[in-house]
Amino acid sequence: SQYRNQSTIIRPYNNNSYSNNQRIYIPTRKKKKKTLSEKLQSAGSKLLKETSEFLGNAKDKAVELTDNAVAKGNLPSFLMDSKKVPLEDAASTVYNLSDKPTKLIVTGRLDEYTNYNFERLVEALRKDKVRVYLDLSNLKISREFRETYGNINLKKCTGMIGIKLPDWVTSIGDSAFADCTNLAYIDIQPSVTSIGSGAFEFCSNLKEITLPENLEVIQQLALGYTGIETIELPQTLKTIGEAAFSSCKSLNYVNIHNGITTIEARAFWDCDNLKAISIPDSVTLMRQEVFQGCENLEYVRLGSGFSTISRGVCLFGNVALWCI
Repeated sequence: SQYRNQSTIIRPYNNNSYSNNQRIYIPTRKKKKKTLSEKLQSAGSKLLKETSEFLGNAKDKAVELTDNAVAKGNLPSFLMDSKKVPLEDAASTVYNLSDKPTKLIVTGRLDEYTNYNFERLVEALRKDKVRVYLDLSNLKISREFRETYGNINLKKCTGMIGIKLPDWVTSIGDSAFADCTNLAYIDIQPSVTSIGSGAFEFCSNLKEITLPENLEVIQQLALGYTGIETIELPQTLKTIGEAAFSSCKSLNYVNIHNGITTIEARAFWDCDNLKAISIPDSVTLMRQEVFQGCENLEYVRLGSGFSTISRGVCLFGNVALWCI
């Protein structure tokens, strides 16, 4: 054994002499492979350790996550308390909340007599210190009130981190959620067919939104100055409104389905993280400065339906475009 190294062994021809030694090469000893059971046990131990560390810091992470847009999509249930309250008690409940994320399920009926309670709730949600996920899916509305008003306005509700809309909402009105700077998630029902001007303008923490499949109209600045990273435009949509996605600095992917015919002026103005985009064959008209200021835009595919650029119209000002 004293002559053994990693890959060779010296063996004498006889027991007394080491002259004319013969060097014999043998395979290097390999590590024993782990069995499937051992691999699963090791992976399970690692996962258990990581989970324990995460849950041990859950309290601190809850506030940290919600203050920084929480997360894409719905909030994890363990980050939130849940309270179910009638509309008349909703405002007072919010006023008594701390900054711990809370899911508030509002029940009752909205009409001309209870609208005052809803307005009080909106005022309560403008408190910066609360973090409320507002579930309105159980809130009913009278037919008369819906025909007269029909829209929900939660502008400047900085204490709201998410919202689930009721199915009686058919349109999101102008500036409905503008300046809701902590809004990270919104659940829009299929009943919604239009999104008004500036509806989500300056919702800087809104990074993801699923547009309803029956959407027909997106007005100007509807999602301007948001934190949107990707957007899928439904086939039912015909026109992208003026500056609809302007200055969405994090926007890096846009899927424009065949069916859209018009892209209004400055629709994607100053989206400087957008690198490529494909314009479908259905688009026949694009207004001026659609991609103005998209500094990293390198590739654009123009569909066969787009054949004319009007005199004086600049589509691609100040871009890195090298291929059309």
